[in-house]
Amino acid sequence: MSISLFVSTTTEDLQGKSHWWGAPDFPAGMRYPFVEIDEDEEEPLTFVCQIRCEEIAPYDTMGLLPTKGMLYVFAPLAYFMGGYGRGIGSGYKPLIFHIEDCSELYPCDIVSPKDHKSIFRPALKITFDRNYDGDYVYGASMLCPINNENIAAYNSGHITFMQFEECEKWGLHIYDCGTYYILMRPEDIKSGNWSEVKSDIFTY
Repeated sequence: MSISLFVSTTTEDLQGKSHWWGAPDFPAGMRYPFVEIDEDEEEPLTFVCQIRCEEIAPYDTMGLLPTKGMLYVFAPLAYFMGGYGRGIGSGYKPLIFHIEDCSELYPCDIVSPKDHKSIFRPALKITFDRNYDGDYVYGASMLCPINNENIAAYNSGHITFMQFEECEKWGLHIYDCGTYYILMRPEDIKSGNWSEVKSDIFTY
């Protein structure tokens, strides 16, 4: 049984809650993750989403995710979004990390030096549901089997931590038409060994 993520616009204040895009909510003093692309140049990883563990816990029937705190997901998507950075391509690893204390979280906004505007798209609300077939559904899913035979063959022992399709509304174009996979071994998810993450892409 996998978890389906439904993403929608909202007028709700999403600070400290699960949301897709927007700026991540960090504890004071936490630095936004950047990737060094040249000796003297670095670019921010794309913030994909933050997931409040208490919100997703009822749907995690395998008991793999933390039950308290916040999960953050970043990925090298700038090349596919044509936005603030074009130097970070899919060869860079995604980044997942978890914090337990969510008592004081603040939006970590970044302003582009070119137009002095936020690099982040508006935050979208995430709601969760169980996918009783245990398979991936169109949109975004978590903790599902790898649904592509070639990717599964090259990543034995892994499951899909998260995957999502390209989306015109988001300005996310994965080559002609594609899906981005974030992959982990179940035992690494369970133990919080977030550095053992990898990615793959399927395009039609």
